[in-house]
Amino acid sequence: MVAFHLSLIYPLGLLALFFLGGRSLFAGKGQSDDLDSGSLFALGELGISIIIPARNEEKSIGDCLDAIRSADLARHFSSFEVLVVDDDSSDGTATIASAKGAKVISSTELPPSWIGKNFACHLGSEATSNPIMVFLDADVRIQSGVLRLISDVVEAKVDLYSVQPFHFCFTLGESFALFFNLVALLSSGAISFFKSKRPKAIFGPVLITTRESYSKSGGHAEVHDQIVEDVALAQLYQEAGLAIGVTSSRKVAWFRMYPDGFSSMVAGFTKNFAKGARSVAGLSFLATFVVITMWLYPIPQLFFSSGRQGFFIAIGGYLFGAVTVWIASREIGRYSSVLFFLYPIALFVFLWVLVRSGFKVIFGGEVSWKGRSLQR
Repeated sequence: MVAFHLSLIYPLGLLALFFLGGRSLFAGKGQSDDLDSGSLFALGELGISIIIPARNEEKSIGDCLDAIRSADLARHFSSFEVLVVDDDSSDGTATIASAKGAKVISSTELPPSWIGKNFACHLGSEATSNPIMVFLDADVRIQSGVLRLISDVVEAKVDLYSVQPFHFCFTLGESFALFFNLVALLSSGAISFFKSKRPKAIFGPVLITTRESYSKSGGHAEVHDQIVEDVALAQLYQEAGLAIGVTSSRKVAWFRMYPDGFSSMVAGFTKNFAKGARSVAGLSFLATFVVITMWLYPIPQLFFSSGRQGFFIAIGGYLFGAVTVWIASREIGRYSSVLFFLYPIALFVFLWVLVRSGFKVIFGGEVSWKGRSLQR
């Protein structure tokens, strides 16, 4: 019986993984980041604003601003500015940002029903008149490869480009974010062999758009009360007939998501994961379900298989799962090597947080993030 099930679940799982991940997942192939002279000239006639909403980010904001400077983006634009919108921080965020040369805007009192990050992004968009805007989380380290995406937006190939940064982890606790990032990226279609022309979700850490498209969609003002503002923003753009591009590349950006460890990671994903998962539908949902089933399948077999043959088949399935998780993770981040041998634990953490987040979405209640209570 075990062998019969294996003959089905693993071929189906691999097929689903290939459908979701495509060439970029298994071969690491991506487009060139080199721009031709015509594209560079087009950028040189325009101004750009990088808007960073920041609340208690003194540990991250300095490195974020240093990365922007190192990427040497300013020389490609006629006007270049970095705005840090201080979202009522109680630490040294504003002081550090100012010392690094950024223009700091202090957020006013949060209006009723507004989410802090959404209000900060809204204030940032109103404080600049440049035609290109990049919304950037403070924990992101932007790279020069972002120029390719900005060029696509300027040339109207895409109205909103969303980037999931490459994820560097430095501790085992941080590495438990593996399945959250992997499942989100796979189900989004960002690295699919068959990319959707209408992705259902975007990633909030890096958003590139033009002022014209942002205004046409309604921007953050229209999603002011949404905890998962990136999903809501994607819907706004699509309802306005605007094109969305979703991608992931270490040449564009990388981040360290939860340097404070496991508890911070759980709080962060509880805040938004289940609601974001609701945006996934159709073949992507089915394929993601099959892949997770493939990874889960050998675990009960290790404990309940009958006979030596069944046990060794289950061991083989477990090792197969560890190898495919490692292969699937290579293009999205660097995680602790220990985690791949303990991948069932990370997978159960993922499922636990997904259920926990879903419970809060269905039944309401508060979630806490960076010292604020967010009402569902």
